[in-house]
Amino acid sequence: MKPILMLPLAALAGAAIANPLPPDLPTPRAGLWEMQTKMVDMGGMSMNMETCMDGSIEDMMRHPEAEKAECTDMKIDYSGNRLRASATCTIEGSKAEIVSDFTGNFETAYRGEISSTFTPPLHGMKQSTAQVESRWVAPQCHPGQRPGDTRMKGGVNIPGMGNIDLDSMMKNIPGMNR
Repeated sequence: MKPILMLPLAALAGAAIANPLPPDLPTPRAGLWEMQTKMVDMGGMSMNMETCMDGSIEDMMRHPEAEKAECTDMKIDYSGNRLRASATCTIEGSKAEIVSDFTGNFETAYRGEISSTFTPPLHGMKQSTAQVESRWVAPQCHPGQRPGDTRMKGGVNIPGMGNIDLDSMMKNIPGMNR
C-alpha cells in the first residue's frame, strides 16, 4: 500500500534532489520530524510517519521509492513562504503530471498538497491528491534511529475501518523483527 500512496510524493522529491534547489530555501532543523499524509481521493486515508533528519534539504526530500520514477521537466519556485514544484515523471510505465504547492517556514513546519494525474492510470488511479503536513518535534531522534530512517506512527487510518497499526501486525508475524 505504501508504494502506491507515496510514489507521487517520492517522485517529486527525488526529482527535486536531482535539480538545483532555490538557494534561499530554508534549511530544516535536524532531529525528529512528524509527517501526516492524507490521501484525499482515497476517502481520506491517512498515514503518520516519524522521520529522523540531519538538517539538510536533501534529507527532507529523500525517498527510496523515488528510484522507481524517472522525472523530467522539473520546475521549482520558492518565494516568501511558498514552495511550488512540478514534474513529469514515468512511474511503473505511467506518465505522471505532478504539481505541488507548500507553505510554511520550512525550518520547523510546512504543509501543502500534491496533485498527480496518471496516463494510463497507475494501479487503477487516474489522479491522486495528497495533503501533507510536517513539523519538527524534537532535536533528538528515537533511540537507534539514524538520519533518513522513517517509521510509521500509529498505523494507517482508513475511513470506515479505523486505524490499522501495521507495526503491531508485523510484530505478530513469525520471523518479523520490528
